[in-house]
Amino acid sequence: FIDAHKPDLALRMFIEARNFPDALRVAKKHLPHKVREVNAEIQRMISSEGRGGTEDYVKTARMWEESRDYTLAIEAYLNVTKDHISDPDALHEVWMKAVRLARHHEKRQYPRVCEDVARRLMGINKFKDAADMFKAVESYKEAIDCYIRANDWENARALGRLPAASQYAQYVEKSYQSHLADEGDADNL
Repeated sequence: FIDAHKPDLALRMFIEARNFPDALRVAKKHLPHKVREVNAEIQRMISSEGRGGTEDYVKTARMWEESRDYTLAIEAYLNVTKDHISDPDALHEVWMKAVRLARHHEKRQYPRVCEDVARRLMGINKFKDAADMFKAVESYKEAIDCYIRANDWENARALGRLPAASQYAQYVEKSYQSHLADEGDADNL
């Protein structure tokens, strides 16, 4: 198709065959004005089928990154859920790609992406990582709650001592005392 000067047909063939990397390659080389449209169509196909595998979502996100459409890359990484990946560490890695893209390329989205990822991390019991995300965007109460759930009292207390979060210092200490009482650690009460 390419040799016959019909890159549109080659592009359509690759998309229908779900050969997304080749579809994007043809678009970049022969139809650069269609790269964004191709990426959008690929994303629609994956989403509408509802059965896009993890690799499809990640490949799509990478394609958006390569096209420098960071907003759509972020959303593609965030489209990956516990339904797609059962391994919490792998899920964490995918979501952190969205955070890194937001931090470096879409700074206005950074707080929203951090909070979204933090809530997702809570859902997979990664409370320390969630706390770090909340802390990065100055959501101190949520960060403290996550540190407490992770039994990371040192970081919860340190955060409560910061001037910007000092209103939570007493809350942290009460929670810590309650924790000690529940643990039967009378010596440290």
